[in-house]
Amino acid sequence: MRKHGVEEPVISIAPYGATNGREYIKEYKGATAAYEGSPPSGNGAPLSPQHTHFILVDGGKENGKAWGSEIAVRAKIEDEYCKTKRVPMVQLCVQGGPGTVAQVMGTCEAGNPVVLLTDSGGAATNIARYLESDGDESVLEEKFKNEKLLAQLRKIKQCNDAIKDRNGSLVNCWSYEEGSDFDMGTCMLKAIIWRLRRSKGDDAAPPGEDPMDTKTLCLAVKWNRADVARDLLSWMGKEAADTSAVAAGLQTALELDRMELVTMILDLPGSARAIGKVKLCNLYKLKDTYSFLARDVGLQARLSARLADLYNPKMASIPSFGYSIYQDVVGPLL
Repeated sequence: MRKHGVEEPVISIAPYGATNGREYIKEYKGATAAYEGSPPSGNGAPLSPQHTHFILVDGGKENGKAWGSEIAVRAKIEDEYCKTKRVPMVQLCVQGGPGTVAQVMGTCEAGNPVVLLTDSGGAATNIARYLESDGDESVLEEKFKNEKLLAQLRKIKQCNDAIKDRNGSLVNCWSYEEGSDFDMGTCMLKAIIWRLRRSKGDDAAPPGEDPMDTKTLCLAVKWNRADVARDLLSWMGKEAADTSAVAAGLQTALELDRMELVTMILDLPGSARAIGKVKLCNLYKLKDTYSFLARDVGLQARLSARLADLYNPKMASIPSFGYSIYQDVVGPLL
């Protein structure tokens, strides 16, 4: 994120007792402290400069015994944030030590998807190996074979097996290796969409009419993932073009200049019905890249007819003048 100039907050939640260099910050409440952390070891690790904010949880333990003492607090913070912001959560697991297995287990128990970077080593690799081998303990590194970790791995597998379906799974594996089916962004997006679709209630509307379908399709458009959008449209069926989700997807694609996605939607049978639901006023605020408005003969005729009135002082002095132009020019688009 730093490399690409992204200024979003990246928050680290870590155990205070296992934070190397904690003596430098202990007495500085509400003030700036010069921090220097020693190299990581089994007894602790320094704060990472790749994060913008830190929440250090003091569980009363120090050094190696403090590992994992932050997990319960972290889970509560994540849960509260998701509820407050009404957003799904996906956990990205990159490397990690034995304590990371407990974090992944907690995420799975909450029903939130996990993406494992399988060739990053550590917990990510070992969890992936365990799941892909259908629970074969012999594929694990020795440090992941103690009974506590094995119990956590069994729980992860149990959660994953219980809610795996044709649309995806709770735990998703992605590799840097050449030949992967899709990039990590697509893997993350599919996990998010899988979670959103699972949150639909039993009384959900038909495919394409449920608000969650609109949210997922627009999300695929915003991320510019045509393959994901294609899967969603296929799931909606032959009448997809006549749904509110597709109308919203087309609107979003036009506003964001996602031409590949615009073409995909317009190629649907009956796409004229989706076009009829496009809010042209929203597009008029934007650069008309594809001459969507310029080719509207009726709109251009109405604009030309009222253009002279804009420079007529007598017309401009009429109180309702602006509204009358709005009615004549924009009204037919509403």
